[in-house]
Amino acid sequence: MSILLHLIHGKWAISKDYATGAYALVKDIMSKDMEWGAPKALISPLAASDAKGITLGKYDKVSDLPAGSIAIIEVSGPMTRDDQFCGPMGTKNLASLVEQASEAPNIDAIIMQYTTPGGQALGTEVLAGAIESAKKKKPTYSMVNMADSAGYWCAAAAQEVWMSGKSAEAGSIGVMCTLYDMRGAYEAEGIKVHHLYSKTSEDKNAGYRQALEGDFTTIEDQLTSLDAVFMGEMKRMRPGISESALTGATYLAEEAIAVGLADKIGSMSELIGYIRMKSNNKSTMNIGKKMSNWLSARLGLAPDADIDPELAENKLREAEASNAQLQNDLEQAQQALSNAQASLADVNQSLALAEQRLAAVEQERDAMKALAEKYGAKPGAIPTDQSLNKRTPDGGGEDPNSFYNPDAPHNQEAKKFLKR
Repeated sequence: MSILLHLIHGKWAISKDYATGAYALVKDIMSKDMEWGAPKALISPLAASDAKGITLGKYDKVSDLPAGSIAIIEVSGPMTRDDQFCGPMGTKNLASLVEQASEAPNIDAIIMQYTTPGGQALGTEVLAGAIESAKKKKPTYSMVNMADSAGYWCAAAAQEVWMSGKSAEAGSIGVMCTLYDMRGAYEAEGIKVHHLYSKTSEDKNAGYRQALEGDFTTIEDQLTSLDAVFMGEMKRMRPGISESALTGATYLAEEAIAVGLADKIGSMSELIGYIRMKSNNKSTMNIGKKMSNWLSARLGLAPDADIDPELAENKLREAEASNAQLQNDLEQAQQALSNAQASLADVNQSLALAEQRLAAVEQERDAMKALAEKYGAKPGAIPTDQSLNKRTPDGGGEDPNSFYNPDAPHNQEAKKFLKR
């Protein structure tokens, strides 16, 4: 019954074709021709692809998928916040499924597969947020058969949007609601409806009451505010999106790529192969994550932060240039060190020779001192001591004709060592 309440009262991000189709459902309900039958079992939206790229069957739990799987999560039919009794899972539980897949060690990557015209605005942002968080932990892609309005809001949250073929459709970005005026139908059944409000609740349901009287201003203002949030998220998640894509138009695959709604055209098997090629296996992805965190640190970013490829490339070029300069500086420093070591060796060799010469001179000096002490103070035919220059040969008084010759070679040599 909740889907009926949402149809009658909710705000929707959905393509008009499907919104119009709901008229017949409401009419059948009002005419009592609707046959409800027993509720059907919830259809699991979870499938998987193994390491060989083979798409496996449906699974009820993320933990049931084989190790190394790519989880494929389907978003099909009109989107509602709560699970529909007729099959599709609601955005609340889809978001939980995405979160589980992003944390599960047996899942290498996630593919969100869309075949939806959009749906209830309530809950859409929660699912988109779960997808954005998941892509920070492991590769997360969108595969679009149809992703209109709320469906595209969620598809845009992945790291890439793939269109399944040239006829695949995306867009219809905008918000709408449908107001059913059932007063005439009730009156035909003999039912008179009265809405009563407390005296202090004059603004309660004012937009709805005004709309029944033909004044849609308040509801249109509410829709415009919600649409502004939608537009802001699209520009944030798809920075290259064209303004023309934000007016509610839908686009086939090639046009969707041209206006910035999508990135590539390819089948599910091609996308699976693309993911496997990029990640190779879980081990490679873990290494890639470590490298990404290392690169984030080098760029001054938080771990797991989104990295702008152009910024990363520029930073790497700067690092390479800096590394080349450091390498050049190191080579110059090594050459300077080698030259200094060679000079030091020369100095040490010169010092050793000088020490050898000094030792020889000191040895010669000591020998001459010994000779001077031995012969310098003894009288002889030619005195060698200057103190004897005033004595006669026989040792008598002064003799003006001294026998001392200061220029004699032995006296000159003796003077040198006596002065040391």
